Parts: sequence; structure tokens; C-alpha cells
Amino acid sequence: MRKHIINIIFLYIAFPGLGQSKLNDYLNMAAENNPGLKARYAEFEGAMEKIPQAKSLQEPTFSFGYFISPVETRVGPQRARFSLSQMFPWFGTLKERGDVAALQAEASYTKFIDAREKLSMQVKVQYYQLWETYKLIGLEEENLEILRTYENLAQTRFSTSEGRLSSVFRVQLEQKQVNTKLEILKERVTVLERSFFRLINSKPDTAGVIVADSIALPAGDPVFMKDSLTNHPNVKFFKLQQAAATESKRVAEKSGYPSIGAGIDYVIVGKRSDMSMPDNGKNVLMPMATISIPIWRKKYKAAVKEAAFKEEQFQFEQENMSNTLTSQLDMAVYEMQSAKSEMELYKEQMDIAQRTLELTISDYTNDLEEFEQILQVQQRLIQFERGFYKAYKEYLMKYAEIEYLTYETPEGLPLDEN
Repeated sequence: MRKHIINIIFLYIAFPGLGQSKLNDYLNMAAENNPGLKARYAEFEGAMEKIPQAKSLQEPTFSFGYFISPVETRVGPQRARFSLSQMFPWFGTLKERGDVAALQAEASYTKFIDAREKLSMQVKVQYYQLWETYKLIGLEEENLEILRTYENLAQTRFSTSEGRLSSVFRVQLEQKQVNTKLEILKERVTVLERSFFRLINSKPDTAGVIVADSIALPAGDPVFMKDSLTNHPNVKFFKLQQAAATESKRVAEKSGYPSIGAGIDYVIVGKRSDMSMPDNGKNVLMPMATISIPIWRKKYKAAVKEAAFKEEQFQFEQENMSNTLTSQLDMAVYEMQSAKSEMELYKEQMDIAQRTLELTISDYTNDLEEFEQILQVQQRLIQFERGFYKAYKEYLMKYAEIEYLTYETPEGLPLDEN
């Protein structure tokens, strides 16, 4: 038992990075295989393809007409007509439409980034839960071995008429309880492993999830500033949507300006047979210009108002998300610090309980203490050890949550490909 206590304390001061190698492998597997993350990236790629669509002109219009009854003109009868025309929106409209699409694509990218970081947090949390469960299994197995030793001690004392039979029954009852706890913990491992493999979208390994025996606490508490939450992907998403709404308002305003069209008509003309004259039968080439007249102003005004309301909506969404993340961060920091305080308390309690247990066993062998007192102190020690592992896991989980909450969206998003 003394060796077990030393191992726990060493675990608490283990070297940075210990036990992280396999976890990093699982994080990479999740990033490559998770279907939800793939969906977010496909959504981003789709949004990227909207940029060239938004910046493109309308398709040109080509028409052909054939005169069933030729129209007589001075230079001859018109046989057929070809027309080609192209409409151009108001100056700068296409660029601003492209800017809107680019901002929305960038917003879609922040959704992918958030999904990636959230997935990383989920993988870490489940990994730490498995680590705690394996530690508790080892703790209960060691507890079971100690109880068997106590049972032999109680039987020896009873056989020499120095102890009571009730002490033997009491320790056997404790063993049954520990066996039940072990079965429950092993079932929990099975459930957690299934969930973990689904999370990384991988077939279950026959060896199960490989969990490190020791996981070091990060060196120092996470360094962060609450102002950094303004660059969290979820906040950045609404910032970009607000900027896109601002650009959309400009696009809506310019949609109310005239569009200009340019085109050309080509008319095939037959020759006149009744007379000879210059340009007889010469085909006609006629440049054309058109302009749209946006007289129905209500729809343009409504589009501008719609964009303005969306701009206001995303501003409120941004503030609300920032407040939500700040509240989550405050709670995560509090819970992480509480877990750290509990770990320190449990370390002290385990040390005291260990010394008390050794003295109690010595008193029992000298007929100065009841056997039930040994069991009571032993179970108190196990309780402290369980609490230590739980607090250790909680610290790791809250650290991972804080890393997610304080993550800053990287600059230089891949938007230059188009």
C-alpha cells in the first residue's frame, strides 16, 4: 500500500508530455475520420464554390429569327436575324457580390474550425474518462488483494481463539462489494471504448483503447485572456456573417441601379431582282444598347432593410455568443481550480490514512484494536484514492475545455484558391 501511495504522488508530479503520444495518435485519427468533421469541411468547400458564381456575369442571350414572309427593304428582303446581347450590373456590384460570398465562405470555415476543436476536446474527455476507469479498476483489484490478506489474518486470529468469526464474515462481505464494483467498472470500460471508437470513426481494436498508465498534468494553469474569446470560432462566425450582411446591404442598394446591356444584331438580306443599286443584298450589322429601368422600388428597399436587420441580428448573436463562452469559461476555470484543490487535499488525506492504517494494524496484532477498525480505515483510504483519481480526471477535462473555449481562429484562411 505504501508503494501505491508513492506511485500516486509521482503521477501528480510526472514529467510534461508523459502519456500524450497515443492520445495524439487518436486525435489525428479523429481529425481524419470523423464524419461530422468531414461534413463541416465539405460545407466549407461548397461555400468556396459560391464565390466564382457570385462574381460571374449573367449568361449572354443569343436569339435567331427567320422571316417566313420576307420583309422588303430598300436593299432587299430580310431573310433571317441573329441577335447576341449581354447585360452588365451596375459598377462594382459583381465585386461586392463576390465579397459577400467570400465572407460567408470564411464564416463556414470557422464552423469547421470549431467542429475540429470541439472534436479534439471530446476525444480528450473520453480518453481521460477511460484512464480514470482503468485506474479505479487497478485500485479495486489491489483493494481486493489487501482484503484477502486481511481475511487470512482474521482467520488465523480466529483459529487461535484470539479473534472473532464475525471479523472473517465482515471482510468476506467487503470482498463481495469490491467484486461487484470491479464488474461494473469493466462494463463501463466496454461502453466507453465503443463510444470512443465511434467518435474517431474507427473499427474497435481487439486490444481496445490503448490508455497510458500515467498522464501528466499540464505544466501550470492555462494562460488566457478573456479578450481572446472575441477570436473564438463561434464568435468569429457571427462577426463574418455581420460583415457579409453589411456587404449584402451595399449589393441590395446597387441592385436598385440600372443595368446596362450591349449587343449586336446581324440581319441576312436577300438581293433585289427588280433593280440594280449600291449595297443590293448587303447584310446588316447593327450594334445595340439596352438599359434596365428599376422602377419597382419596394423590392429594392425591402432587400436593403432585410440586410440591415440581418446585420443587427448577427451583432446581437455575436454578443450573446461571447457572453455564453465567457460564462462557460468562468465555470470551467472554477471547476478546474476546485479539482486542483481537491487533489491536494486527497494527497494529504491519503498520507494520513496510510499512517493511521499501519498503526491500526500494529495495534490489532497487539490486541489493542478491533478488526473492524482496520477495515474502516482501509476503506477510508480507498475512498480518498478514488476521490484523487476523480479530481485528477476532472482537472484534465476542464483544462481541455478551457483550451477549446480560449482557442483563437487562425488568420490566413484558405480563400485565395478562387
